[in-house]
Amino acid sequence: MLIEVKIEESNAVRIRKERYSYVEFEQLSEELRPENSVTYLLVQDKKVLYQGKYQCVSGLSFHESIHYSIEQMIQAGTLKQRKGQKLLELLDQELAFPGGTQPSSTSVSFTPSSEKKNKKYFSLNLDSLQSFFKIHWKKIGIGGSIFFLLFIGILWSSTQKIKTNPIDSYQTLVDKKEYIVALKEYPQEEEVLVKQLYQEKNKEELSKLSKEGKSTLAFFYLLFLEHQWKKITEMTDLPVNEETQGMLGFAYLKQGKIEEAELINQEIKSKVLDEQIQLAKKEEAYQAIHEKDVKKAEQINQEIHDEELTEDLSVAKSIVNLLEKYQKDKENTTLSESERKEAEENYKLWEEKLQQLGGVSNDESNNEQ
Repeated sequence: MLIEVKIEESNAVRIRKERYSYVEFEQLSEELRPENSVTYLLVQDKKVLYQGKYQCVSGLSFHESIHYSIEQMIQAGTLKQRKGQKLLELLDQELAFPGGTQPSSTSVSFTPSSEKKNKKYFSLNLDSLQSFFKIHWKKIGIGGSIFFLLFIGILWSSTQKIKTNPIDSYQTLVDKKEYIVALKEYPQEEEVLVKQLYQEKNKEELSKLSKEGKSTLAFFYLLFLEHQWKKITEMTDLPVNEETQGMLGFAYLKQGKIEEAELINQEIKSKVLDEQIQLAKKEEAYQAIHEKDVKKAEQINQEIHDEELTEDLSVAKSIVNLLEKYQKDKENTTLSESERKEAEENYKLWEEKLQQLGGVSNDESNNEQ
Protein backbone atom coordinates (compact mmCIF):
# COMPACT_ATOMS: atom_id res chain seq x y z
CA MET A 1 0.00 0.00 0.00
CA LEU A 2 1.43 3.37 -1.08
CA ILE A 3 2.71 5.71 1.66
CA GLU A 4 1.82 9.36 1.09
CA VAL A 5 3.10 12.63 2.54
CA LYS A 6 0.18 14.86 3.50
CA ILE A 7 1.20 18.53 3.78
CA GLU A 8 -0.22 20.24 6.88
CA GLU A 9 1.68 23.53 6.67
CA SER A 10 4.57 24.87 4.56
CA ASN A 11 6.28 28.10 3.54
CA ALA A 12 8.02 26.53 0.53
CA VAL A 13 7.07 27.85 -2.92
CA ARG A 14 8.05 24.52 -4.48
CA ILE A 15 5.28 22.70 -2.61
CA ARG A 16 2.11 23.10 -4.66
CA LYS A 17 0.10 19.99 -3.73
CA GLU A 18 -1.52 18.74 -0.55
CA ARG A 19 -0.30 15.16 -1.04
CA TYR A 20 2.82 13.56 -2.50
CA SER A 21 3.99 9.99 -2.74
CA TYR A 22 6.83 9.23 -0.32
CA VAL A 23 9.36 8.81 -3.13
CA GLU A 24 8.14 11.95 -4.88
CA PHE A 25 8.56 14.08 -1.74
CA GLU A 26 12.00 12.57 -1.02
CA GLN A 27 13.13 13.86 -4.43
CA LEU A 28 11.41 17.21 -3.86
CA SER A 29 13.15 17.69 -0.49
CA GLU A 30 16.50 18.02 -2.25
CA GLU A 31 15.22 21.17 -3.99
CA LEU A 32 14.06 22.92 -0.80
CA ARG A 33 16.00 25.79 0.75
CA PRO A 34 17.23 25.92 4.40
CA GLU A 35 14.61 28.54 5.31
CA ASN A 36 11.78 26.30 4.05
CA SER A 37 9.88 24.27 6.64
CA VAL A 38 7.18 21.65 6.15
CA THR A 39 4.79 20.18 8.74
CA TYR A 40 3.50 16.85 7.43
CA LEU A 41 1.78 13.52 8.09
CA LEU A 42 2.86 10.14 6.71
CA VAL A 43 -0.35 8.36 5.70
CA GLN A 44 -1.00 4.83 4.47
CA ASP A 45 -4.57 3.90 3.56
CA LYS A 46 -6.01 6.66 5.83
CA LYS A 47 -3.82 5.50 8.73
CA VAL A 48 -1.39 8.09 10.14
CA LEU A 49 2.04 6.47 10.52
CA TYR A 50 4.07 9.49 11.61
CA GLN A 51 3.82 13.23 12.14
CA GLY A 52 6.80 15.55 11.87
CA LYS A 53 8.35 18.78 10.66
CA TYR A 54 11.08 18.90 8.00
CA GLN A 55 13.60 21.69 7.47
CA CYS A 56 16.68 21.23 5.31
CA VAL A 57 19.20 22.86 7.66
CA SER A 58 21.67 20.03 8.29
CA GLY A 59 22.16 18.56 4.81
CA LEU A 60 19.79 15.63 5.40
CA SER A 61 17.16 14.62 2.89
CA PHE A 62 13.55 14.08 3.95
CA HIS A 63 14.02 10.31 4.38
CA GLU A 64 17.30 10.75 6.25
CA SER A 65 15.81 13.33 8.62
CA ILE A 66 12.99 10.92 9.56
CA HIS A 67 15.55 8.19 10.22
CA TYR A 68 17.54 10.52 12.45
CA SER A 69 14.44 11.74 14.36
CA ILE A 70 13.11 8.24 14.99
CA GLU A 71 16.52 6.97 16.11
CA GLN A 72 16.77 9.91 18.52
CA MET A 73 13.28 9.12 19.88
CA ILE A 74 14.27 5.48 20.39
CA GLN A 75 17.44 6.50 22.24
CA ALA A 76 15.51 8.98 24.37
CA GLY A 77 12.95 6.31 25.27
CA THR A 78 9.98 8.23 23.84
CA LEU A 79 9.41 5.55 21.18
CA LYS A 80 9.61 1.79 21.62
CA GLN A 81 12.50 0.30 19.67
CA ARG A 82 10.41 -2.41 18.05
CA LYS A 83 7.78 0.06 16.84
CA GLY A 84 10.42 2.53 15.63
CA GLN A 85 12.41 -0.11 13.76
CA LYS A 86 9.23 -1.42 12.14
CA LEU A 87 8.38 2.06 10.85
CA LEU A 88 11.95 2.59 9.56
CA GLU A 89 11.85 -0.73 7.71
CA LEU A 90 8.49 0.21 6.21
CA LEU A 91 9.84 3.56 4.98
CA ASP A 92 13.03 1.96 3.64
CA GLN A 93 10.91 -0.54 1.74
CA GLU A 94 8.66 2.24 0.40
CA LEU A 95 11.69 4.16 -0.87
CA ALA A 96 13.10 1.06 -2.57
CA PHE A 97 9.81 -0.40 -3.81
CA PRO A 98 7.08 2.30 -3.95
CA GLY A 99 3.58 1.05 -3.21
CA GLY A 100 4.75 -2.44 -2.19
CA THR A 101 6.14 -3.55 -5.56
CA GLN A 102 8.94 -5.49 -3.81
CA PRO A 103 9.13 -9.18 -4.86
CA SER A 104 8.05 -11.49 -2.03
CA SER A 105 11.01 -13.84 -2.59
CA THR A 106 13.65 -11.32 -1.53
CA SER A 107 14.11 -9.05 1.43
CA VAL A 108 16.19 -5.90 1.07
CA SER A 109 16.52 -3.13 3.65
CA PHE A 110 17.88 0.32 2.77
CA THR A 111 19.25 2.57 5.51
CA PRO A 112 20.49 6.04 4.43
CA SER A 113 23.94 7.19 5.45
CA SER A 114 24.73 10.80 6.39
CA GLU A 115 27.78 10.50 4.13
CA LYS A 116 25.83 10.85 0.87
CA LYS A 117 22.17 11.26 0.10
CA ASN A 118 22.22 8.74 -2.75
CA LYS A 119 24.39 6.12 -1.02
CA LYS A 120 22.41 3.27 0.61
CA TYR A 121 23.76 0.70 3.03
CA PHE A 122 21.89 -2.58 2.81
CA SER A 123 21.63 -6.05 4.28
CA LEU A 124 20.78 -9.19 2.33
CA ASN A 125 18.43 -12.03 3.24
CA LEU A 126 20.70 -14.88 2.18
CA ASP A 127 17.97 -17.50 2.65
CA SER A 128 15.85 -15.75 0.01
CA LEU A 129 18.79 -15.50 -2.38
CA GLN A 130 19.64 -19.16 -1.82
CA SER A 131 16.04 -20.11 -2.56
CA PHE A 132 16.11 -18.02 -5.72
CA PHE A 133 19.31 -19.74 -6.83
CA LYS A 134 17.90 -23.27 -6.30
CA ILE A 135 14.82 -22.51 -8.37
CA HIS A 136 16.51 -20.75 -11.30
CA TRP A 137 19.99 -22.35 -11.53
CA LYS A 138 19.12 -24.39 -14.63
CA LYS A 139 18.00 -21.29 -16.50
CA ILE A 140 21.09 -19.35 -15.45
CA GLY A 141 23.58 -21.96 -16.51
CA ILE A 142 27.02 -22.80 -15.11
CA GLY A 143 28.67 -19.55 -16.23
CA GLY A 144 25.85 -17.48 -14.87
CA SER A 145 25.93 -19.46 -11.63
CA ILE A 146 29.62 -18.72 -11.11
CA PHE A 147 29.08 -15.02 -11.78
CA PHE A 148 26.08 -15.05 -9.42
CA LEU A 149 28.15 -16.65 -6.63
CA LEU A 150 30.97 -14.14 -7.11
CA PHE A 151 28.46 -11.31 -6.95
CA ILE A 152 27.00 -12.64 -3.68
CA GLY A 153 30.51 -13.03 -2.26
CA ILE A 154 31.38 -9.41 -3.01
CA LEU A 155 28.15 -8.18 -1.42
CA TRP A 156 28.70 -10.33 1.66
CA SER A 157 32.25 -9.03 2.01
CA SER A 158 30.99 -5.43 1.75
CA THR A 159 28.36 -5.92 4.42
CA GLN A 160 30.91 -7.53 6.74
CA LYS A 161 33.25 -4.55 6.33
CA ILE A 162 30.42 -2.22 7.28
CA LYS A 163 29.64 -4.30 10.36
CA THR A 164 33.25 -4.66 11.51
CA ASN A 165 34.19 -1.00 10.94
CA PRO A 166 31.58 1.04 12.81
CA ILE A 167 31.85 4.82 12.67
CA ASP A 168 33.04 6.50 15.87
CA SER A 169 30.50 8.48 17.85
CA TYR A 170 30.34 12.24 17.36
CA GLN A 171 31.93 12.93 20.76
CA THR A 172 34.74 10.44 20.10
CA LEU A 173 35.60 12.14 16.81
CA VAL A 174 35.59 15.57 18.51
CA ASP A 175 37.79 14.28 21.33
CA LYS A 176 40.19 12.98 18.67
CA LYS A 177 40.00 16.42 16.99
CA GLU A 178 38.77 14.81 13.77
CA TYR A 179 36.42 17.70 13.11
CA ILE A 180 36.08 17.23 9.34
CA VAL A 181 35.05 13.60 9.81
CA ALA A 182 32.67 14.60 12.61
CA LEU A 183 30.95 17.12 10.33
CA LYS A 184 30.81 14.64 7.47
CA GLU A 185 29.34 11.79 9.52
CA TYR A 186 27.14 13.90 11.80
CA PRO A 187 25.94 16.91 9.75
CA GLN A 188 23.11 17.48 12.25
CA GLU A 189 25.76 18.47 14.82
CA GLU A 190 27.24 21.22 12.61
CA GLU A 191 25.98 24.11 14.76
CA VAL A 192 27.21 22.51 18.01
CA LEU A 193 30.64 21.79 16.50
CA VAL A 194 31.07 25.27 14.98
CA LYS A 195 30.05 27.04 18.20
CA GLN A 196 32.50 24.94 20.21
CA LEU A 197 35.38 25.90 17.92
CA TYR A 198 34.23 29.54 18.00
CA GLN A 199 34.23 29.57 21.81
CA GLU A 200 37.71 28.06 21.74
CA LYS A 201 38.72 30.79 19.23
CA ASN A 202 40.03 27.99 17.01
CA LYS A 203 40.42 29.90 13.76
CA GLU A 204 42.48 27.18 12.08
CA GLU A 205 39.86 24.44 12.48
CA LEU A 206 37.00 26.79 11.58
CA SER A 207 38.89 27.61 8.39
CA LYS A 208 39.26 23.90 7.60
CA LEU A 209 35.57 23.25 8.19
CA SER A 210 34.77 26.17 5.92
CA LYS A 211 37.05 25.09 3.08
CA GLU A 212 37.20 21.29 3.31
CA GLY A 213 33.84 20.73 4.99
CA LYS A 214 32.05 23.36 2.87
CA SER A 215 30.48 24.80 6.03
CA THR A 216 28.99 28.27 5.52
CA LEU A 217 28.29 28.49 9.24
CA ALA A 218 31.97 27.86 10.05
CA PHE A 219 32.98 30.61 7.61
CA PHE A 220 30.52 33.01 9.26
CA TYR A 221 31.90 32.39 12.76
CA LEU A 222 35.47 32.59 11.46
CA LEU A 223 34.79 36.05 10.00
CA PHE A 224 33.31 37.07 13.34
CA LEU A 225 36.48 36.00 15.18
CA GLU A 226 38.56 37.96 12.69
CA HIS A 227 36.33 41.08 13.02
CA GLN A 228 35.71 41.12 9.27
CA TRP A 229 32.42 42.96 9.69
CA LYS A 230 31.99 44.04 6.07
CA LYS A 231 32.46 40.51 4.73
CA ILE A 232 29.89 39.23 7.24
CA THR A 233 27.23 41.66 6.04
CA GLU A 234 28.03 40.81 2.42
CA MET A 235 27.30 37.08 2.89
CA THR A 236 24.34 35.95 0.79
CA ASP A 237 24.05 32.32 1.94
CA LEU A 238 24.04 32.98 5.68
CA PRO A 239 22.10 30.38 7.76
CA VAL A 240 18.99 32.19 9.02
CA ASN A 241 18.14 31.99 12.72
CA GLU A 242 17.83 34.44 15.60
CA GLU A 243 21.42 33.99 16.78
CA THR A 244 23.05 34.55 13.39
CA GLN A 245 20.70 37.49 12.72
CA GLY A 246 21.72 39.04 16.05
CA MET A 247 25.39 38.62 15.15
CA LEU A 248 24.70 40.11 11.73
CA GLY A 249 23.13 43.14 13.45
CA PHE A 250 26.24 43.50 15.59
CA ALA A 251 28.42 43.41 12.46
CA TYR A 252 26.37 46.29 11.03
CA LEU A 253 26.86 48.24 14.27
CA LYS A 254 30.64 47.79 14.06
CA GLN A 255 30.44 49.52 10.68
CA GLY A 256 28.40 52.38 12.13
CA LYS A 257 25.21 51.19 10.42
CA ILE A 258 22.78 51.57 13.30
CA GLU A 259 19.66 51.72 11.14
CA GLU A 260 20.33 48.29 9.58
CA ALA A 261 20.84 46.78 13.04
CA GLU A 262 17.56 48.31 14.23
CA LEU A 263 15.68 46.88 11.24
CA ILE A 264 17.02 43.40 12.04
CA ASN A 265 16.06 43.72 15.70
CA GLN A 266 12.52 44.78 14.85
CA GLU A 267 11.91 41.15 13.93
CA ILE A 268 14.07 39.13 16.32
CA LYS A 269 13.72 41.48 19.35
CA SER A 270 17.05 40.45 20.84
CA LYS A 271 17.76 42.02 24.23
CA VAL A 272 21.52 41.70 23.67
CA LEU A 273 21.38 43.37 20.25
CA ASP A 274 19.13 46.11 21.66
CA GLU A 275 21.73 46.86 24.34
CA GLN A 276 24.43 47.03 21.67
CA ILE A 277 22.30 49.40 19.59
CA GLN A 278 21.79 51.70 22.60
CA LEU A 279 25.54 51.61 23.27
CA ALA A 280 26.30 52.42 19.62
CA LYS A 281 23.94 55.39 19.74
CA LYS A 282 25.60 56.59 22.93
CA GLU A 283 29.00 56.36 21.25
CA GLU A 284 27.60 58.29 18.29
CA ALA A 285 26.40 61.00 20.67
CA TYR A 286 29.86 61.30 22.25
CA GLN A 287 31.40 61.46 18.79
CA ALA A 288 29.10 64.42 18.08
CA ILE A 289 30.21 66.04 21.36
CA HIS A 290 33.88 65.60 20.41
CA GLU A 291 33.05 67.34 17.13
CA LYS A 292 31.32 70.13 19.12
CA ASP A 293 27.90 69.19 17.71
CA VAL A 294 26.02 69.31 21.03
CA LYS A 295 22.65 69.65 19.31
CA LYS A 296 23.03 66.29 17.54
CA ALA A 297 24.11 64.62 20.79
CA GLU A 298 21.01 66.00 22.52
CA GLN A 299 18.75 64.60 19.79
CA ILE A 300 20.29 61.16 20.22
CA ASN A 301 19.86 61.33 23.99
CA GLN A 302 16.17 62.05 23.52
CA GLU A 303 15.95 58.51 22.14
CA ILE A 304 18.13 56.61 24.60
CA HIS A 305 17.71 58.71 27.79
CA ASP A 306 21.15 57.86 29.15
CA GLU A 307 21.91 59.30 32.58
CA GLU A 308 25.69 59.59 32.09
CA LEU A 309 25.23 61.23 28.70
CA THR A 310 22.73 63.70 30.16
CA GLU A 311 25.30 64.86 32.74
CA ASP A 312 28.11 65.06 30.19
CA LEU A 313 25.93 67.11 27.84
CA SER A 314 25.64 69.83 30.47
CA VAL A 315 29.43 69.89 30.82
CA ALA A 316 29.87 69.80 27.04
CA LYS A 317 27.65 72.85 26.56
CA SER A 318 29.75 74.94 28.95
CA ILE A 319 33.01 73.74 27.35
CA VAL A 320 31.74 74.53 23.83
CA ASN A 321 30.78 78.03 25.01
CA LEU A 322 34.33 78.56 26.32
CA LEU A 323 35.83 77.19 23.10
CA GLU A 324 33.77 79.62 21.04
CA LYS A 325 35.05 82.49 23.21
CA TYR A 326 38.71 81.42 22.98
CA GLN A 327 38.35 80.85 19.23
CA LYS A 328 37.25 84.46 18.81
CA ASP A 329 39.94 85.78 21.18
CA LYS A 330 42.83 84.05 19.45
CA GLU A 331 41.71 85.57 16.13
CA ASN A 332 40.98 89.02 17.57
CA THR A 333 43.66 91.41 16.24
CA THR A 334 42.66 94.12 18.71
CA LEU A 335 44.07 91.96 21.53
CA SER A 336 47.76 91.87 22.31
CA GLU A 337 49.91 89.01 21.10
CA SER A 338 50.23 87.58 24.63
CA GLU A 339 46.43 87.69 25.08
CA ARG A 340 45.89 85.90 21.78
CA LYS A 341 48.51 83.29 22.75
CA GLU A 342 46.83 82.76 26.11
CA ALA A 343 43.49 82.32 24.34
CA GLU A 344 45.06 79.71 22.05
CA GLU A 345 46.49 77.77 25.01
CA ASN A 346 43.13 77.89 26.78
CA TYR A 347 41.42 76.67 23.62
CA LYS A 348 43.72 73.60 23.43
CA LEU A 349 43.25 72.90 27.15
CA TRP A 350 39.44 72.92 26.99
CA GLU A 351 39.34 71.02 23.71
CA GLU A 352 41.29 68.22 25.40
CA LYS A 353 38.76 68.24 28.24
CA LEU A 354 35.94 67.97 25.71
CA GLN A 355 37.59 64.94 24.07
CA GLN A 356 37.84 63.25 27.46
CA LEU A 357 34.07 63.23 27.96
CA GLY A 358 32.69 59.69 27.59
CA GLY A 359 36.09 58.08 28.14
CA VAL A 360 37.93 56.77 25.06
CA SER A 361 36.75 58.40 21.84
CA ASN A 362 35.19 56.41 19.02
CA ASP A 363 38.25 56.74 16.78
CA GLU A 364 40.55 55.47 19.50
CA SER A 365 38.30 52.49 20.28
CA ASN A 366 38.22 51.55 16.61
CA ASN A 367 42.00 51.65 16.47
CA GLU A 368 42.25 49.32 19.45
CA GLN A 369 40.18 46.57 17.80
